[in-house]
Amino acid sequence: MGRIKLTAKSLLLGNTLPLLAVFTVLVSVIVLSGDFSFLTSRLLGISLLNRLTVTAFSLRMLKITLSVTGIVVSVLAVPGMSLGIERWFMLKAKGEAVRIRDIFYFFRISGFLRCQSAFWYSFFIRAGVFLFFQFPAICLYGVLYTAVLQGEAAYSVIASVMAAGLLLSFTGAAFYFVYSAGWLLYPFIIAADEALSPSEAYECSVALVRERVGKICIFRLSFLPWWLLCVFVFPLFYVWGYYRQSLAVLAFEGINKKR
Repeated sequence: MGRIKLTAKSLLLGNTLPLLAVFTVLVSVIVLSGDFSFLTSRLLGISLLNRLTVTAFSLRMLKITLSVTGIVVSVLAVPGMSLGIERWFMLKAKGEAVRIRDIFYFFRISGFLRCQSAFWYSFFIRAGVFLFFQFPAICLYGVLYTAVLQGEAAYSVIASVMAAGLLLSFTGAAFYFVYSAGWLLYPFIIAADEALSPSEAYECSVALVRERVGKICIFRLSFLPWWLLCVFVFPLFYVWGYYRQSLAVLAFEGINKKR
């Protein structure tokens, strides 16, 4: 695993500016998507528009329409951007020349539906598994919430139940962390091989990871000190690229060994 990280680091050191550009594009898309509703409300609330003779209902409907449009566009754009970036890292792992426009590869009409199905297939599986492991804690918090509303819980009981809930949450998160290693390479596999369906790419990822789950979990934890540096914000663009490139190298080498 150390060799894979060194390979990923060497790939990044010679491509700092392209990586920064890719990261900037990604952050811009996320920020603009997330803030679209807020910006719309602010722009529609400026004094210039308030001077126009429009009814409050019309203004409200315009805000809702623009907000919904922004949400829909974001939902459609995020899968293509996400898989495009994973493909960018996978091409670098293969040693191929990459360009910034490669991250927009999945915005083609021919690959749009496949991109959407691949992204949301993975999203709902991950969300479902996460909720499964957190279900005991969710139920416990639900019982506590009901008891608090009815005024039947003492402070000592509330504290004990909250501590038990936190323990269950951390336990569920630990199980999810280990279990999710199975689809860790999924986005890189689906981005690299257009012939694979989402289910086939998922099975391929599980097959590549199955024999070394422990090593891969340690590999992921080894990035924890790097992620802690991201509280200073600036290191984030390098740490994020370093981590994704390492996973791409891991996926590329795993696929070659299977062949």
